[in-house]
Amino acid sequence: MPRSSGKSPDISAILPEEYTFISSTQIATLWGGYGHIHRIQASLKNDGKKSLILKTIAPPPTRQGTADEGHLRKLLSYKVERWFYYHLSTKLLRGLNSPKVAVAYSPRTSIGPEIESLLLEDLIAAGFPRSASYGLEMEKVKAVLRWLARFHAAFWGHSGGEDGTRLVPPPLDADPQATNGSIWMNGGYWYLATRSAENEDMISNDEYPWLKQKWVVDVANKLAARGEGVVGQTVLHGDCKGANILFSSAPGRGGGSQAEEGVEAALYDFQYVGLGFGVVDLAYFLGTSVPGQFLENGGDEVLLAYYYEQLMLARGVTGGTGDPYSKDVFAIQMDWALVDWFRFMAGWGTWGGGHRWVEKQAKRAVSRWEKAGQVENI
Repeated sequence: MPRSSGKSPDISAILPEEYTFISSTQIATLWGGYGHIHRIQASLKNDGKKSLILKTIAPPPTRQGTADEGHLRKLLSYKVERWFYYHLSTKLLRGLNSPKVAVAYSPRTSIGPEIESLLLEDLIAAGFPRSASYGLEMEKVKAVLRWLARFHAAFWGHSGGEDGTRLVPPPLDADPQATNGSIWMNGGYWYLATRSAENEDMISNDEYPWLKQKWVVDVANKLAARGEGVVGQTVLHGDCKGANILFSSAPGRGGGSQAEEGVEAALYDFQYVGLGFGVVDLAYFLGTSVPGQFLENGGDEVLLAYYYEQLMLARGVTGGTGDPYSKDVFAIQMDWALVDWFRFMAGWGTWGGGHRWVEKQAKRAVSRWEKAGQVENI
């Protein structure tokens, strides 16, 4: 149960000057005890009460030289998330068809030594009060697919490196103290370069002999391709699962397809935002958060076609540029992403309503590659 508190000087000091602190409630603890999330009630001059979300990051202490890859990944992920909200998300905050993310507010002061903070709009108060806690109906699944399509379209062809910043490499290759980082070089948390232990577990378990290292490595290399001329490169959310999604309770604003579809989605938790192919987000969402029955009897083809249609529509609206992204290219990259996601699950553990579908599709793709003697190229 959330814990209420009276006025907290530390929290109140972080609010921008135009806000007056009223109260705060702790609503969550970050994974692994790395901090907390508070909902803040404040008053805004001439605008009544305002609800804000404060994410404070205070990592547990570690002895010098003992930090493992998981610890480094978390430390870097919070820096990446802050950079996204304060520097990159502003590109999304225009127009009715923009994918909704929380507005970030500049804190007035630091909340304390060695504690980082992120002050955000409260998405629930902003009109997205419904969670995915009780499963996703088809209208919610389509709402997320629209969000992903619009998000990917907004950053189509993005290559990073704005204003002298650098893409953040895998944790063991990165400097946690660097101040010029931006988003991850590879979006998501399961790519092969950062999951060698899970890959070794998969090899030693030998539960999936059809998933040979040749295919694992080839797919990882293809998904890691970056640079000019790479078809389908964009920015990934990196952790698009039900726990990080909220939904509107009323039909979408505006006319056209948005109003007809009804509910809209808003995503949060951008710790693993980074470069990649949009299909990586798509494979992860379908495998982890979509009920398995929606992916049976051709349902998967309907959903994939819907995402592709929405992506093309959004690219047209936003003026996205880049090489033609044909349905054939989309299908080939989708197979890469499904095999890659299953590779991680094979070592870490299977989960999600669609994990059996992921395995089936990955097995089918590998079988084709076996016959051809290589992973399909574009």
